[in-house]
Amino acid sequence: MGVKTGLQFQFWLTTDIYISPFLCGYPSGVSYITNSDRNLGSTYPIQTLSGYADKVLDFAASTFDCNGQVQGVLHGGFNSTLSKPNVSLDLRPQLTDPKMRIASFSTCCAAESYGYAAQGIMLQTANGTQLSLGGSCGTPQDWIRVPDGFTFAGLVTQSPADGSKDWVHRVAFVAVLYPAGTAAC
Repeated sequence: MGVKTGLQFQFWLTTDIYISPFLCGYPSGVSYITNSDRNLGSTYPIQTLSGYADKVLDFAASTFDCNGQVQGVLHGGFNSTLSKPNVSLDLRPQLTDPKMRIASFSTCCAAESYGYAAQGIMLQTANGTQLSLGGSCGTPQDWIRVPDGFTFAGLVTQSPADGSKDWVHRVAFVAVLYPAGTAAC
């Protein structure tokens, strides 16, 4: 999967990818645009997940690669990212510490007035530590376990295609299985 050359580690695409079911939003009847970390997450390790959530998850974005030099796609909030403060979750420990590996993920869904949109991102490590973007929680969703041996690698999100409500409505989680012998950054 990768070759260590000096101080740099190069990751190569893995074909073992898990994408969770979508949570929140309308399951049908709405035309959505989709943004995905799948390609970057299956090529490079995720380093950070940043975003802003108040009543809904306004936006989220990740960085990838061993130095966080590769910027992921923007999820939601296409017009509000510069005007909102954001929170950044450092996900590097999951690459080297088995207790900090992301073991489960979830979200909460807002009320109908917000299209049942995602209200944030909730991650739980193997040792039970919870990491989150967002504070309010209308309707908590069940925790989804990361498949054994897989590493959390990003998000897949959907927002209405008409751009009228550009926050994240639906969220799914990406995890990848890096082949044995792949070293962390």
